[in-house]
Order: sequence, then structure tokens, then C-alpha cells
Amino acid sequence: YTPSFLGYVKVGMAWMQDRNQVLQPGGALLESAKFTLPGMTAGLGFEWMFAPNWSAFAEWNYMWIEDTSGQHFAAAPGLFPPGEVLNVKQTAQTVRVGVNYKFHWDGAVVAKY
Repeated sequence: YTPSFLGYVKVGMAWMQDRNQVLQPGGALLESAKFTLPGMTAGLGFEWMFAPNWSAFAEWNYMWIEDTSGQHFAAAPGLFPPGEVLNVKQTAQTVRVGVNYKFHWDGAVVAKY
């Protein structure tokens, strides 16, 4: 075998489901909202094959979710004011490291009788 190295960059879509509640000091529900926000993700990493079936990898990812339209909270029944608007902006960074094993399932099938 020949040791091999793979570097890569990736981009993609991300989604986040958010649920928020606003409680009064006594613990009674004042407002609540549940919504799904779209976002983006980008990252880079590398993978190194150090043995015939084994490789190790390290990867960094950055995700950002931003709601520019604002999500509307609905107040609990009978309460005033009827709600508010909340803009959400969240980011996250992850680092992943691991080891992979490659199964050779792509080989020829040999019938044995």
C-alpha cells in the first residue's frame, strides 16, 4: 500500500429548529414560539490513509443560522400584549477527529458450491 493524504473543503445547507418560551416570574407561560431556521455550513479537513484499510481524519466546521425576517411569539390566551418579534442569530463551530476502517465490499462475488 501507499500512504495517501486527502484534503477537502465543503459547503452546504444547515437547519435549526428552535423553540422558545417566556415565563412570568411565578413560572406561568407568557409567550411561546417554535420555528425552523435555514442556515449555511462550511468546513475543511483532511484524511490520511496510514494502513491498507485504515485512515484517520480531522475536520473543522462552521455553521451559521440567521433569521432576518423575525419570528413572532404568540402570547398565552388572555394575555396582553399579544406577542413580540424575535430575531435569531446563532453560530457554532465543531471539530471532529476519528479513525475509519474500509470494508472491501466492492470486490467480485465468488460462488462456492
